[in-house]
Amino acid sequence: MFTPPRARSQRPAPLALAALLAAAAGCAESSGDASGPPDARAAGGATPDAAVADGGREQGGEEAGPDAAADATPTPRGDAGSAPDVDASADPGPDAAVPPSGCVPCAAGHAQVTADLHRLHFDLLMSRVEADPARYVPLVWASPEATGGDRRGLAGTLPAPGYLGVVGAGRVVAWAGHEGAFGGEGDGRVDNDAFRERLFTWLLGGGTRIGFSTGHGEWLGLDGFSPAVRGLLEGRGLSLTTVTAPLDAAALGDVDVLVVGNPWGALDDAEISAISTWVEGGGAALVLGLGWSWRGNNDDPRADRYPVQRLGRRLGFEVMDGAIFDPGAPAGTADLPAYDIRPLSAYDPLPLVVLRAAETDVARVKTLAAERPDAVYVIEGEHMGLSLPNADWAELADPAAAVSALDRIYTAELALTGGVHPPFGGDMVWAMGVDAPDAPWWMHSGNPIIFQAAAARAEIIPRLNAEGHPGWGLAHEHGHNMHISACNDLFVPSFMVEVWPNVFGLYSYRENGWDFAPQMGADLFERGHAYHAEPAPDFARLADDPFILLGCFDLLLGRYGWEGMSRFLTTAAQDAAIGVTPGDDAARIAYLVEGLSRAYGVDLAPVFAHWGFPLTERTRETTGGLPAADL
Repeated sequence: MFTPPRARSQRPAPLALAALLAAAAGCAESSGDASGPPDARAAGGATPDAAVADGGREQGGEEAGPDAAADATPTPRGDAGSAPDVDASADPGPDAAVPPSGCVPCAAGHAQVTADLHRLHFDLLMSRVEADPARYVPLVWASPEATGGDRRGLAGTLPAPGYLGVVGAGRVVAWAGHEGAFGGEGDGRVDNDAFRERLFTWLLGGGTRIGFSTGHGEWLGLDGFSPAVRGLLEGRGLSLTTVTAPLDAAALGDVDVLVVGNPWGALDDAEISAISTWVEGGGAALVLGLGWSWRGNNDDPRADRYPVQRLGRRLGFEVMDGAIFDPGAPAGTADLPAYDIRPLSAYDPLPLVVLRAAETDVARVKTLAAERPDAVYVIEGEHMGLSLPNADWAELADPAAAVSALDRIYTAELALTGGVHPPFGGDMVWAMGVDAPDAPWWMHSGNPIIFQAAAARAEIIPRLNAEGHPGWGLAHEHGHNMHISACNDLFVPSFMVEVWPNVFGLYSYRENGWDFAPQMGADLFERGHAYHAEPAPDFARLADDPFILLGCFDLLLGRYGWEGMSRFLTTAAQDAAIGVTPGDDAARIAYLVEGLSRAYGVDLAPVFAHWGFPLTERTRETTGGLPAADL
């Protein structure tokens, strides 16, 4: 999280979603540099089984070439990316933002499940679902202020954690809103119990048998199922059993509804084919998943190996990679939404218009934003895209230069890691504003990078117009993407979370010839220099103030240059690319000190020890054969 110079201080440690989102892979953050809950998983079942089967296809966003100036590509927000293209200059009409009416049974099912209910509240970090609008409708959705934690989840998408659909002759409920929502944690709260019972009633049709898949590393099985909902279902004479692998036609023939409780193990291609064939022939499935958790704990940016994703792509839905945060409708935990239950007629997401590549295309954003203020606009360069509040586009002098400046940040920071493991699998990274009035300088990393909407006019646009760059904050947040997603946090102990994005940002400023002093102050490194000069510096001060260690690193960079830093970070990115995972803080410190020493060819262990870092004898022995550092 970027902290402006007026309030420099260590922010809370990042939450443990490594890929963002940050999700990595796409990672979303809140009140600090948050990409997920403090543990790698918040609530759920036991640790899943081992291997994950390969399969699936690459998840793609909307694409358009450089000749797209005449016809930009708006996508009704909240759809699955399969909606028809619409001319950006045309009036979208009253029906452009609502799901197609091709799934009349879906609308009837939605009404059956939600009638007379008012609110859901599961105090869990949800992922959102995208689904084929011809076969699915959203069950519940967050407010217009919510973000879905991925680059298609801009403010106004009304991100939905669950969809209800009709696939062939069968019925499907896809729920990415944390499988824990079907455990006992939310029992007895608002309308949770009635909502979940009705989902099963709709799925069952006239059936009576519910089976929970097992043997695939499911995070939720029958044993962890909500006692309240189980009691309601069994009280009606329905049977709840387990269905053991392999999930073939014979096994599926014994149940009317199959619950697939977020499997992380080997759900193989034959089982996926059997389930999809069974559903299309009249079976029903409740498929639970959690995108941010899978991507945060597996080097699989597009979730091609995720069993839930592979099944979902056969059934017409995808589990997205970020988490749903909603400053407009917080529940028990800040920014985690409670979902007001609304009729489908209230689902009215804003159109999303993406302007790409050619300058003549990007330049249209001012005209379009003035003529069609109902839409959300993103201008894309080669690597990054920018979305501003509509009224602010008129203030931006040169949209093409603005997105070029973002691309220059991306290119410089990626070069520092040798370009070997781009964040989010090389996906386009968007930066966009949301309305968070209680946090005027709030920013967080992930994809998209999120900034407080007011910061566009107060900071980002004036710097783009006057200085040719968007300011330290966006460089800092993309630096988070680099150390989290590209390097898997291999060298980032908890107290260094806000240091490394500043290292990446500093390199970006250096490579692009930008001056950080007008925003960050010419004395940016002084506290670190003074700290290093002390005979016995207090490590607690360094751990509390990221700019102290940045100043210490400035001494290292001033003496030995950036080449060693680049060698070190490139090695980390290479390790991340082959699946090396970070250890605890002690292991990350060892990786940092030993790796930097090797990269620079000098023994940096005494230097880090002077700064107060706790070092093991193994690290001292590993680096001790190198020449002493001259610092």
